[in-house]
Amino acid sequence: MTAHGAVAVPRSRLDPARLGVWLLLVTEAMFFAGLIAAYLVLREGSSNFGAPAGHLSLRLAAVATLMLACCSLCISRADVALTRKRGPRIVASWVLRTVLFGGLFLCLLAVEWRECFKAGVTPRTNLYWSSFFVLTGVHGLHVFGGVLWAAWAWASARRGLNPVRTQLAALYWHFVDVVWLVLFTLLYLV
Repeated sequence: MTAHGAVAVPRSRLDPARLGVWLLLVTEAMFFAGLIAAYLVLREGSSNFGAPAGHLSLRLAAVATLMLACCSLCISRADVALTRKRGPRIVASWVLRTVLFGGLFLCLLAVEWRECFKAGVTPRTNLYWSSFFVLTGVHGLHVFGGVLWAAWAWASARRGLNPVRTQLAALYWHFVDVVWLVLFTLLYLV
């Protein structure tokens, strides 16, 4: 009870920013699950689905995968630095590495697309290539969003402000990595 006789309501420990990011991740998971399910249905149900026919570079995709793994590692290191109360410069340096590795992933994806287009492969080639360009393109947009988010977190971390931005960016990067591992497996390995 308060001094005026009203019942005090305890404050919720639920952080609206964290809740928002978790809701975002759940909706993004459903979105990608739908895209991946559509890909699998097309692949299994179409007699003229097509195949990559040697136009994809497994080596390039593996290096791109490594770049995304480095993003997650770096943003995790930034989160650990926050937890251990390291200085803002250390946190910011790890977040900046995330931005750089994310940018490198996007450059490698652009190289892959350019090589496909140079070889005459387009989304109209067959269903495989339509699926490839849609799945990698949508994922690439999500990586670009993650790069922007990490850049925002970096600017905040440099000034020692709002560590939650870095922690939430880490959640997003881990999600983007997991999605890529599924896409990499489906598009390049299976």
